[in-house]
Amino acid sequence: MLSVNVKLDDDILIKNSFFYVIFFFRKMTETNQNDLAIQRFVEYIQIKTVQPEPDYNSALEFLKNYAQELGLEYRVITTDENRQAAVLTVKR
Repeated sequence: MLSVNVKLDDDILIKNSFFYVIFFFRKMTETNQNDLAIQRFVEYIQIKTVQPEPDYNSALEFLKNYAQELGLEYRVITTDENRQAAVLTVKR
């Protein structure tokens, strides 16, 4: 079993996780895959997740909807009082 320690740095974990999801878990044909992945990525990066007033709830909601579209399990973990991370996994 692989174990990885990740230091959470604002929205980097969420955005990096999203990047991997859009490029590795598509159910579309190869031709449509890139276009749709780029479209979803553009939609995601338009959500304001920068300080001083980040909208993390919208980012989490986007990831939840996208996980449902891809047939992935979605959950949110709370890392401390003010931080959450979305976890998307392949259903077994």
